[in-house]
Amino acid sequence: MLPIFDLHCDLLSYLSENSQRTHNDVEIGCALPHLQQGKVKVQTLAIYSPTAAGSTQMATRECAIYQQLLEKHSDQFAPAHTLEQIKAVFNDVSRVGIVASIENASGFCEEEEPLAHGLARLDKMYEQLGRVLYISLTHHHENRFGGGNKSEAGLKKDGKALLEHLAEHHPETAIDLSHTSDDLAYDIFKFIDRQKLNLSVIASHSNFRTIWDNPRNLPDEYVQEIVQRDGIIGINFLRAYIHDTQPAKLLHHILYGINQQAHRHLAYGADFFFTDDHPDESRKPFFFPAHENSSKYPEVNQELRDYISRQDIDALSYGNVMTFLEKTWKF
Repeated sequence: MLPIFDLHCDLLSYLSENSQRTHNDVEIGCALPHLQQGKVKVQTLAIYSPTAAGSTQMATRECAIYQQLLEKHSDQFAPAHTLEQIKAVFNDVSRVGIVASIENASGFCEEEEPLAHGLARLDKMYEQLGRVLYISLTHHHENRFGGGNKSEAGLKKDGKALLEHLAEHHPETAIDLSHTSDDLAYDIFKFIDRQKLNLSVIASHSNFRTIWDNPRNLPDEYVQEIVQRDGIIGINFLRAYIHDTQPAKLLHHILYGINQQAHRHLAYGADFFFTDDHPDESRKPFFFPAHENSSKYPEVNQELRDYISRQDIDALSYGNVMTFLEKTWKF
């Protein structure tokens, strides 16, 4: 089986909501047993919080849980904070490598506090986490930084200041477009270019809007922007972003990306999270059975063998992310 580098899951928010939960609970699709069965060798763990009062407290809890996974469960998890550590974990038969990301800048900056306080908190999070693979400015809704995918707002003053702070202090961290409004994504591209910021862009868990029309999926022009900027697009396994009724459409998204000349920019970003207590019954089942947890990766790759080369499957599974990190983690 091929090793997998997955760009997004919500294991940390699952663990933060109840102290009785563990990383072995198979009710969540990115539980350790699923990761091991699917040969996920590196899993990105999102520090997620909604834009609401107390958002920074939630993110602080998740940072502590991330540290605990590495300190108290070092026989199961290993840091994937450098290229050398990632290569080592690829050959480790027992452990899964982990690296953090920040999903929503509200996790380090409340809506009403001074921006300087939020940026100082962000810098402290870097010290705690060891590495932040990417940061998304927003989640679904608008915040002080810009517009989420359920809004039409673009890049705001504080969003510009955040991008400049990252370029100066954390240029190895990518800017994630998976939860931006179209206007925010456009403004991020424009601002990076105008200010000549040394920042990379990715869409860590998004599919293609041409295949399935959902605002969380990428329009073609932004696919090409990410390709031209040597970024990465993580294929999302959620039914809402694949197709209402046809699980085979997951393959169509991958094939479409390859046809868009993105074959060297595709990865996996399955977006597994705990769905049992989700209030929106209309979205259930959240995942098709064929891709309902991380153990399904070998089956997905096996299906792809009828359509694309082994080289492209290797690139999708881990190779493209490694190439991306070799360029962005040089700082």
